[in-house]
Amino acid sequence: MAIVTGMLVLGFSDNFIYLVAERMSVWQYHAVRAALVLPVMAAVMAVLGMGRSLWPKRPAAVLMRSVFSISALLLYFSAIPAVSVSLAAAGLFTSPIFVTLISILAFGERIGPRRIAGLVVGFAGVCLVLQIGTEPLRAMAIAPMIGGALYALNIIWTRRYCQQETAGALAFWNMSVFCAAGLAGMLATPWLAGLVGHLDGADFAVMPVQAMDLEALAIIACLGVAAGLGMVLLAIGYRGAESTYAALFDFSFLFWVPLFAWFIHGETLTWTVTIGMILIVLAGILALSGARRAGDAASA
Repeated sequence: MAIVTGMLVLGFSDNFIYLVAERMSVWQYHAVRAALVLPVMAAVMAVLGMGRSLWPKRPAAVLMRSVFSISALLLYFSAIPAVSVSLAAAGLFTSPIFVTLISILAFGERIGPRRIAGLVVGFAGVCLVLQIGTEPLRAMAIAPMIGGALYALNIIWTRRYCQQETAGALAFWNMSVFCAAGLAGMLATPWLAGLVGHLDGADFAVMPVQAMDLEALAIIACLGVAAGLGMVLLAIGYRGAESTYAALFDFSFLFWVPLFAWFIHGETLTWTVTIGMILIVLAGILALSGARRAGDAASA
C-alpha cells in the first residue's frame, strides 16, 4: 500500500510538470524544489525524534544510489514536455528488463525461461511504444529508457548496499543530490545547449536560468511536497518487503499516470502505445517473478 500510494502521489504530480517547463529548466526546477523541501524534511524528522537517522550508515553507498536515481529521473523529467508523461513513464519502467540484463552481464546470474520471456516481451513492448519501423526515432523518446537502465542500477545498488539505511536517510539524501545536480546543471546550461540544444524537444533541459515569481514558487513548493511524500512512501515500501515482490507494485505508476493525464489534460494513448505499455508491464512482472523464483531456489 505504501508503494501504490506513493506512485499515486507521483503520478498525479508529474502531470503538472508542464507548468514548470513553461517557466524554467529541469535543472532550475529541481534545485529550487529541493532547496524548499529539504529544510521541511529535516524539521519534520527532528520533530519526530528521527533527526539522527538522517545520517546514512554507509554515506558513499547512499551517495552512489542517489546519483543513479537522480540521473534516471532527470532524463525522465526532461522528456515529459516532449513526449508526454505517459510515454516517458513507459520508458522509465523498462527498469525491470534492465535489472535482468545487468544481472546477467555484470553479475553472471543465470536466468530461467520466465526472465528470457520477459526480455523478449519487453523488447516487443519497447518497439511498439517507440513505434520503431513506422516513425523516426526521437532522442527525447529514448531518454526515459536510458533513465530506465540507470534506475535499474539504483534498484540493484539499493538491494546490495543500502538495506540497512532508514527511509528518511534515503529520501533526504536523494533530495540533497537533486539539489546539487540542479545547481550543477544550471551552471552547465550553456555547454548543454551547445551539446543537445539542437534536439527536438530538448528545451526543458537547456533553458537558461529564469526569474521566478510567487506563482512559480508556489507550483514548485506543491510539487516538492508531493515528491517528498512519494519518496518517503516508496522508501518505506522498498525496505518493508522482499525486493522483487515490492517492485511489482511499482507498475501501478503506469496506471496512475495515463489515468490522471486523461482526467486533467484529456490526453489519450493510441492502441499501439497502450499495447506496448501493457507488454512492458508484463515483461517486468515476468522478469521480477523469474528473479524471485531464482532467489528461492538459491536459498533452498
